[in-house]
Amino acid sequence: MPTADGRVRLQKVREFGQFSGRGEIEAVAVDDQLGFVYYADENYGILKYHADPEHPEAAKLLAVFGKEGFEGDREGIAVYPMRGDKGYLLCVDQRPQRSVVYVFRREGTSANRHDHQQPVAVIHTDSDETDGIEATSQPLGRQFPSGLLIMMNSQARNFHLYRWQPLPQN
Repeated sequence: MPTADGRVRLQKVREFGQFSGRGEIEAVAVDDQLGFVYYADENYGILKYHADPEHPEAAKLLAVFGKEGFEGDREGIAVYPMRGDKGYLLCVDQRPQRSVVYVFRREGTSANRHDHQQPVAVIHTDSDETDGIEATSQPLGRQFPSGLLIMMNSQARNFHLYRWQPLPQN
């Protein structure tokens, strides 16, 4: 919250989360529309909690997913929101030559909104050893009518922009 002289002040209101004890916590993303927070325990999986510190189940672990298939560290996480609760959760599998992006359904399954176990796509990129990513579903001109994914590229110390190609929604 800003102070009278325009400075920003933060106040800690909550602690949460579990850690496998292997590697480190690499990335965090908040789905502000649906009210969830996701973080990558780099050698274990992706964990999901309620974002609202006053939610009655704020401390409850809602899901662990992305435990299978990763060859490198689980690194950057991003939310690609679509209408309603549709969209995707993206997590980078950090690999030396070509990082891979695992894409999970944001809405979970019809039986369980917190079930994100099955990736709907695995995207091989030209970005290497990616740490940070971000995504938007907002149209950004002719080249990016459905938004984009931006990824950090380690060796060249630059960023790669990828045109978002819509995936089929079941």
